[in-house]
Amino acid sequence: MRFVGFLLVIFIIATTANAQDYSSPHTESGPKSLIYFDPIFWKDQLKLSSLQQKKIDRINYEFYENLKKAYSIYGHQESSHYGEIKDLLASRSEQIWETFHGKQKRKWEKLDTANFSPNDSGRTQNSF
Repeated sequence: MRFVGFLLVIFIIATTANAQDYSSPHTESGPKSLIYFDPIFWKDQLKLSSLQQKKIDRINYEFYENLKKAYSIYGHQESSHYGEIKDLLASRSEQIWETFHGKQKRKWEKLDTANFSPNDSGRTQNSF
């Protein structure tokens, strides 16, 4: 249960820290902002193949395993491993981005900006 709380804190920190960059569009070479949300939830809209879904599942598994390792090393000292966690999230984002095809990248950008656009305070706003 403590680990779930830790993941929630990390998610909030990462979301808040990068909210201003979140309105930037992605590029063909990689996402300009981090991919916070699991694209599997939008697999039908993105038309992900089963191979892509498996690859994203593996990427997510490795990401969460590395988070658990960081948590076991640093415990609750969030400031000690913030940079490492941010790097893990950036790596996950890049790997997921590379999994998408051209049309899927454009579709993700539309989903991304439509559902998680910054509001007046600079924080992301979930429109779900």
